[in-house]
Amino acid sequence: MLGGTTAQSFGFDISTYKIDSLESITYENIPLWILNLSVALTRFVQTLTLTMNATDEQKDCISELFGLTDQYLKLLHNTQLDNFLPESKYVHAYTAFMQDKDTKWIDEIKDTDY
Repeated sequence: MLGGTTAQSFGFDISTYKIDSLESITYENIPLWILNLSVALTRFVQTLTLTMNATDEQKDCISELFGLTDQYLKLLHNTQLDNFLPESKYVHAYTAFMQDKDTKWIDEIKDTDY
């Protein structure tokens, strides 16, 4: 997990890092996908609590991470690349469940091979 401030080593503050929208997945932009997903996942984990009633900050992090994993999985489907981030399916289903509480996501979580 990335540190929260520049003092914690990566040279940027994840709370202010702007996640760019990537329109495709290519060999050239795989590092950007990994960085963007890592930043979104770190923000999410930093606000995570074991409650079903998320705060506004948690909802923003959940929405950001869900949107990014959703886009990643949809774009990946249109390539010949293997999923280089297998946990993305689990994170996608988990954040989807956190948003809408639909139990179909629980089945998808159980079916992930992560």
